[in-house]
Amino acid sequence: MKFSRLLFYIFTTSIFISCATIKMQVKEGHTFKPNKESEVLHSFYLIGDAGNSELSKKDSALVLLEKEITKAKKNSTLIFLGDNVYPKGIPNKKDKLYKLAKHRLDVQIDIAKKFTGRTLFIPGNHDWYSGLDGLKKQEKLVEDALKKKSFEPDNGCPIERIEVNKDINIIVVDSHWYVTNWNKHPGINDKCEIKTRTKFFENLKAKLRNLKEKLL
Repeated sequence: MKFSRLLFYIFTTSIFISCATIKMQVKEGHTFKPNKESEVLHSFYLIGDAGNSELSKKDSALVLLEKEITKAKKNSTLIFLGDNVYPKGIPNKKDKLYKLAKHRLDVQIDIAKKFTGRTLFIPGNHDWYSGLDGLKKQEKLVEDALKKKSFEPDNGCPIERIEVNKDINIIVVDSHWYVTNWNKHPGINDKCEIKTRTKFFENLKAKLRNLKEKLL
C-alpha cells in the first residue's frame, strides 16, 4: 500500500472517530453479534470534545462515560481525543475563564482516576488556543493528577509511539502542531526531536514501517 494512501486511511479514520455517536452503528437489515469465545486483547474507550461542562456540572457524555467504564478491565485504555477544554484550553490564572477551564479539565481527570486501565489525553486545536504555555499547563495539570505519560505528545511536540502490549501500539499525532502557524508559538519545537514538517512525515513513515507486524 502506498504511504500516501495509508495516511489517507489514518486521517479518514480520525475524522470518523471525531464524529462518532454513542450509539452502535449497524447497517440497516444487519445485526452485530460479538463472538463471546474470542479473547479480548485490549479494550479502548474513546471520547472527544469532552471539555464543555458547565461550572459545577458534568457534561452528559461524561456522565455516560463514567457509567460505562465501571465495566472496564485492567487491559483497557481510556483516550480523551482532544478539545479537552473549550473554548481556548487552559488560560493564565488571572484570566476570567481560568476557573471554568480548570473545572472542565478536572471533571475528566476525576473520571480517569476511577478508571482501572491506562488513561491518555491528546491535545486538540482548542487546547492550543492559549498558546504553547497553555498547552503545557494542561499537560502539567493532567500529569500531576494522574501520572507521567498520561498526556501525549508532551511539550507540544508532534508525535509519540506508545506500546500498549506486545501486540498493540498507539501512534499519537498532534495534527494541530502540523497545521498551526508556528510563528504564533515561539519555541514550539525547542524540546522536540522533530523540528520540521518534512521530518515529521519521515518519522511517521518509519514508525509505521517498524510496526507493520503490530496492531495499530
